[in-house]
Amino acid sequence: MNLPVGTGPTDATPIGRGVNPWKRHAPPDVFVESVSMRNPIFMMLPLTLLGLAACTSTAPRAIPLADAPRVLAAGARSGSVNEAVDGARVVLVGEMHDRRAQHDFQRDVLERVASKGGKFMIGMEMFQRPAQPALDDYVAGKIDEVEMLRRTEYYTRWVFDHTMYAPMWRFCREHGGRVVALNPKGETNRKISRGGLASLTAEERTDVAADIDLTNVEHKKRILAVFEGGAHKLPPEPLQRMYEAMTSWDETMAESAARALEAAGSDSRMVIIAGTQHIQEFTGVAARLQKRMPGLEPLVIVCRVAGQDEDEGVTDAQLGHFVVRCPETPVGEAPKIGVGLGEPTPKGLPITAIVPDGIAAKAGIVVGDVISMLGMPNGELRPVRDMTDFKYVLGEAHLRARSMPLVGEHADGTKFTITLNLRETPSTAVRTAAL
Repeated sequence: MNLPVGTGPTDATPIGRGVNPWKRHAPPDVFVESVSMRNPIFMMLPLTLLGLAACTSTAPRAIPLADAPRVLAAGARSGSVNEAVDGARVVLVGEMHDRRAQHDFQRDVLERVASKGGKFMIGMEMFQRPAQPALDDYVAGKIDEVEMLRRTEYYTRWVFDHTMYAPMWRFCREHGGRVVALNPKGETNRKISRGGLASLTAEERTDVAADIDLTNVEHKKRILAVFEGGAHKLPPEPLQRMYEAMTSWDETMAESAARALEAAGSDSRMVIIAGTQHIQEFTGVAARLQKRMPGLEPLVIVCRVAGQDEDEGVTDAQLGHFVVRCPETPVGEAPKIGVGLGEPTPKGLPITAIVPDGIAAKAGIVVGDVISMLGMPNGELRPVRDMTDFKYVLGEAHLRARSMPLVGEHADGTKFTITLNLRETPSTAVRTAAL
């Protein structure tokens, strides 16, 4: 039986535009030196696609979008979330990027869309236009997940733990869906934030949507409110450049989605996942997608954390067709182990810095050691060729196991094995063997 999400207890506390969704999103760099500190808005460089036909779904199980107490929802219009999703060609689900329960809900939406048969796609803010060939190869089974993450430069262009999103792209690979890169090149969007659209070369201008509408008063008011808060308010000119960058971002995601839908045919459906500021209040990606596809009525769902993000000024009905409030989950992003890593060598990744009292330091790792292999939850030891290998295994181990074996080599050539406890305090990391 299909149960509406709202069958569980609801948290109807009002939320508003005063919440900055990026405020808590400091770059989750696992390593001291691995990810440069960037403006948190523009470290998320998603992309667009240039339209290939989606594959036909194998019609997996139909599921209810209710799994109380995991998902709690307050509907802003009549009917259940299930019914609304079933009737929509395009469903936009706004997220807070580091909240695992919200990604679980997005996966449920994707599975429900796919369960109805026909062509289905997921449009992801997390990938940029140049990533599309790698995503297509991954879904087609031509490359594995790690190679897809390497070719898309996932850990430098998005940085949030891949295990938050992996169930969705794995589902598409298994059931014949398409993963669509929605975002423009990050380098281009950052250039807009510094110099405005006028600063782009003719070639760079092709990286973003052809039609960029800067005249939506409500959209501009909402977006500028994000940048105008705090002690260091931006003057008008930088604010305008930031708005141009944000609007280019929204327009490009909408253009990417529209191209994919048109290429896939009228029976295709898409779930779009992106940050809440791109989705909420209807003026972002949803409105710009409607502009490109007259007659389309996209469904807007906004995710929030139950009991948090409370503010006044905007009702649930203004935020989206539905507001889904998800509780916190016990497993967040993969931890930092407290090392800086240098350029790859034939032996692995060299340790160039150690955080005192971090997990690695407590285990006895020192500068000059080399990390050669890491242990997956199934016991497989995987060679570490680059940062993609390292971050991939760390994320998988953190989610599915309490510890991670690490095989390395000291500067004097002595090999060693370390077991790192990823769920408890750094002091529980112990040296288990010397080889």
